[in-house]
Amino acid sequence: KSYPKNRQSNRQNPETTSQAHQPTVLRSLHIRHLTGRDPDTGLFPPALLAQFRQALAQGASELQRDGYTLQDVTHIVFTLTGTKDFTSSFSLLNELFGHSCPATTFRLVRTYDKPGQLIELDLMVRQARS
Repeated sequence: KSYPKNRQSNRQNPETTSQAHQPTVLRSLHIRHLTGRDPDTGLFPPALLAQFRQALAQGASELQRDGYTLQDVTHIVFTLTGTKDFTSSFSLLNELFGHSCPATTFRLVRTYDKPGQLIELDLMVRQARS
């Protein structure tokens, strides 16, 4: 199975570990470069929250293709041009990830190559299966 450049999965060659004499298979998926670009217009909404919602919707769709949901995300990377308006997304983060509470990394960039882009997300899933 071929994945687009922004996806990396070990589904066909999962990592195996042995803990307490129980073999455990670690499945992982890393979805990169999720942006808030509107798929219909090709433009970025002016507000950070709108871009964040669009990037999450795109990520949820990508996760679903591999049998995961946003609640399965174990690590999320936010790449932002600034943190000033990020507090507007706290309620959405709590609503979607409140119970699962994924690890979070923030990266700041001066600017993006695409005019109007304010945020980019990476979503990672890593699950143990016996």
